[in-house]
Amino acid sequence: MNPTTTPMTIPTGRIACLHAARGTTVHVRHGSLWITQDGCTQDTFISAGESFTIERNGTTILSACAPWHCAELAIEGRSTARIRLAQRLVGIARMLFVPPTVAVR
Repeated sequence: MNPTTTPMTIPTGRIACLHAARGTTVHVRHGSLWITQDGCTQDTFISAGESFTIERNGTTILSACAPWHCAELAIEGRSTARIRLAQRLVGIARMLFVPPTVAVR
C-alpha cells in the first residue's frame, strides 16, 4: 500500500478519531495536540513542528489543546486508516484545558 498524507484541522472542543491506524504518523503544523491511544496508560502531547507515530491498532483520539483555536495537522499513513471527526461537548473540553491561573466558578 502506498502511504498517503491527509491535511486536517481540529477545532478546540472537537476530536478526531483514527481507527486501526498503527504506523500512521501525525505531524502538527500549528497549535498543539493531545493524543490518547486505546490500551495505553500514558497520553502524549505534541506541538507545532513535532510528530508522533501511532503505536497501537485500536482507536486513537486526537484533541486540539488551548490556547490555540485549532490544531492543523498532516496525517501520513496507509490509505486504509479511517479518519472521522467527532463532535465533543465544548464545556468538557474547556474544563480540561483551563489554564491553572484561571478560577472556575
